[in-house]
Amino acid sequence: YLIQWNISSERILRTIDALGWPYRGAQTFCGGEKISIIEAKSVFPRKKFVNISPGKIWSISYAGIEVLTGTDSILLTKVLDKNGNLFSPGKLRLRFDREVFK
Repeated sequence: YLIQWNISSERILRTIDALGWPYRGAQTFCGGEKISIIEAKSVFPRKKFVNISPGKIWSISYAGIEVLTGTDSILLTKVLDKNGNLFSPGKLRLRFDREVFK
């Protein structure tokens, strides 16, 4: 269920779609908290990044959370915390990871 942020945006989007209902959703960690990604979509027009850092939160807006992947970025439109509430990272200096780092 854990997302590998260093793969292509298309594969990550496919993983999120495949793990949607009736499953628990794609999983990742942010700020030490395990979260579920329920919905996401491609970002158009695609942006080119020189120094890409997969899993980094690029922007937070009313539309969702834009996250860097191995190729470009995707927009997370529905993200839930462990209690099923909508998740918002609150700041840009966080990143999504496959595990909790101490």
